[in-house]
Amino acid sequence: ASTMTVAAIEAEEVDQLRWTYDEETISLSRQDDTWVNTEDDTMPIDQDKVSTMLSALSSIVSNRKLDTPEDLSIYGLDTATCEITVTEQDGTEISFSIGDYNSVSGCYYLMYNDTIYLVDETLLSAYSVTTQDLIAYEELPDLSDTQSMTITSGDNTLTLIHCTENMEEF
Repeated sequence: ASTMTVAAIEAEEVDQLRWTYDEETISLSRQDDTWVNTEDDTMPIDQDKVSTMLSALSSIVSNRKLDTPEDLSIYGLDTATCEITVTEQDGTEISFSIGDYNSVSGCYYLMYNDTIYLVDETLLSAYSVTTQDLIAYEELPDLSDTQSMTITSGDNTLTLIHCTENMEEF
């Protein structure tokens, strides 16, 4: 089956991302070369996750389109599984709605510019992201050879010492 390009959005052109998935709406904006949560700019964002999301927009292809769609509820687009809005640097807003899975074709219904397409799971997989999924967690160093550790919080200090012998000395 032949495929057609539905949309191809260059990551460098995107200034804002907003999507709703699992009843949660998340908005990110680009500040220089870093993506930040517009609701909480102190939240550490996993920049690699955002890169994956942007990459999914670079080539959205379909093997079938429905030019005259029937009632949107037939395709699960009346209450979409995922709604995505991209704002480009020039202010252009591009919106996508992902609906139900079609088990016969093995594809999802996607609405873009009032046309419904059948697409694979790539876009939904990239945007089935919650706030918790976006958090960039700090990595702990390898502690396998650590002999002691001191933790200080405020006025409190805790020292941990790795003992392999007689603990009565401590």
